[in-house]
Amino acid sequence: MVVATAGEGPCFFLNAVSYLAALWALAGMRFAQRPRVGVASRATGLRSSLGYVRRRPVLAALLGTLGVVSTLALQSNVIMPSLAHRVFGRDAQGFGGLLTAYGIGAVITALRLASRTYSDVEYRRNLLLGLGCMALGHFAVAMSPRYDLALAGQLVAGFGMLRYTATTNALVQLLVDDGHRGRVMGLHTVMFAGAAPFGALILGSIAREAGPQAALVVSGAGAVLAAMWLAARLPERLLPAR
Repeated sequence: MVVATAGEGPCFFLNAVSYLAALWALAGMRFAQRPRVGVASRATGLRSSLGYVRRRPVLAALLGTLGVVSTLALQSNVIMPSLAHRVFGRDAQGFGGLLTAYGIGAVITALRLASRTYSDVEYRRNLLLGLGCMALGHFAVAMSPRYDLALAGQLVAGFGMLRYTATTNALVQLLVDDGHRGRVMGLHTVMFAGAAPFGALILGSIAREAGPQAALVVSGAGAVLAAMWLAARLPERLLPAR
């Protein structure tokens, strides 16, 4: 919306200002002093973390699925400018509306997730529900004949996106012991953020050749396949008995 009224520059400024809250929170954190331990080489640390994940099928399934979803389903918003312009004839304000609807869906599910604790069965259900909502939202936007219906689809997709990614992050944290937490979360970051450029390139290429709607179908299909693969590999009890 700001782009449509004030241009791109103020958007970059507002984005920079938004980091001040995170910097303030980090500056206020205080940690207990711990004795230093020996640091392994990068290669040794990588082999150790990969071996640790391989020995834990649930953890491997979560991280592997995250890589697939991050490559396809989570990169759908890179084609929203093309969709807004080529399909709905909208300008920057129309593109902003699509992203806003996506964000509203994410906020709704974030508030819901933060409001209570979950059992093993509910964690599993949240993963599959998130992937299902992402797929449904992408398919709905791809098939929407009207802009307002596309907004509704984006809201559903945003709801599913955060439900899946937040649940995956929480489960990985719960499943990893303290000795491997940093290295495994590094793998999580690689799967989550490292796959993004490849997914953006894939979906952008599809959108250029076949249109943004076709790219959204591919994005939704990625979420469906990830849900099917994850459902077949996750046990009903995800967390060790406490």
